Amino acid sequence: MLTTTLSSSVPNLGGVLLDPGFRAKTTLVHKQLVSAANNPGSLHLASSSKSAWVKHDCSPATLLHSVEVHTKRGLLNLNASKDFATGALSQESKREVERAVTSTVAALNQVMARNDAGPPLITIHENHLIGDGLVHEDRNIPRSGNPDDYDRYHTLGVPFAENGRMQAHYHLEFRGGLTAAAVADVLNSLNDLGTVIAGSEIISAEDIELILGKMPANDAAKSSLRMDIKAVRQLIPSELGAGSSKTQVRDELFGAFTALGSANVEVSTGQVFRSAHMNEFRVAEPDCLGNGNTRLSDDLALIESISGGSSVSSLTTQHLLDIHLSFRKAMTDLPDTAVVGMKEVQAFKERLEVASEQVVGMLRRS
Repeated sequence: MLTTTLSSSVPNLGGVLLDPGFRAKTTLVHKQLVSAANNPGSLHLASSSKSAWVKHDCSPATLLHSVEVHTKRGLLNLNASKDFATGALSQESKREVERAVTSTVAALNQVMARNDAGPPLITIHENHLIGDGLVHEDRNIPRSGNPDDYDRYHTLGVPFAENGRMQAHYHLEFRGGLTAAAVADVLNSLNDLGTVIAGSEIISAEDIELILGKMPANDAAKSSLRMDIKAVRQLIPSELGAGSSKTQVRDELFGAFTALGSANVEVSTGQVFRSAHMNEFRVAEPDCLGNGNTRLSDDLALIESISGGSSVSSLTTQHLLDIHLSFRKAMTDLPDTAVVGMKEVQAFKERLEVASEQVVGMLRRS
């Protein structure tokens, strides 16, 4: 890592190749790291040129709009269909794609961990905000954009739909770079899900073949881990039967997604690009509250199952107070519908409000 002490001038490194895939910016910006004693400062560097990336636009019939690969950086960007941003495809289907990516990455990490005790092979870079190395309570992480971070992960630009909404996208970051074989393992495993999400494939076999055809074929001899991944990959809710506990699976995959984002920050702290930690930085959504949080979902279903406002003997006063508190907190955590513009948010708030008033009535009679 290139470091420099604070001074009134900085060396002119414009155009100098500092590291494979990196070159100096025209204007160098000093940004102090967490430990000023050990790290007096660093120079943030611009990304490599666009020619270092492989980009492929997927078939319009699939749930991925495009795939971007930077082999030296170990980056595999999966950009979801514009239909999720325009509303032509539901937000629940979008979250199912996220769960599919999460379960695939977690499975590949599990397979690779059999012979490797190091950090996970793949992590997911979630945000482009400057981190300060501190833990912030109540989601109060400073929302300061990191232009160098954007530059690293979005050299080809941030994907937006025609209506101006950002497309969902996932930055899969491979430790130590990536190979065509690793890309094939991830994409083929996503293809193995078939058409369980919105009746469409996540990515087609034809698209995968075209993507791999654009990559260096220097690892063709490596064996595929596709079947190993299939053997351990957790099924997503769309693959489960009607009697299965889909709520628990949503919960587990949401936790895995959070862990992959946290691991990305933790294994990248030695880089000049430092993003904010995500564990205390989550805005609640209807799905992750109503379907992705087991306790809240179960409590809501329990209260709604009680007809006529009658009490249940198994519910103690303390239990009812805990349920009421969780409902009120959930309503506070939900985003402002006037800002977000999501009908499902308002509908979920109304359910929580009705259930909360029902709990108040039960408490009065207890």
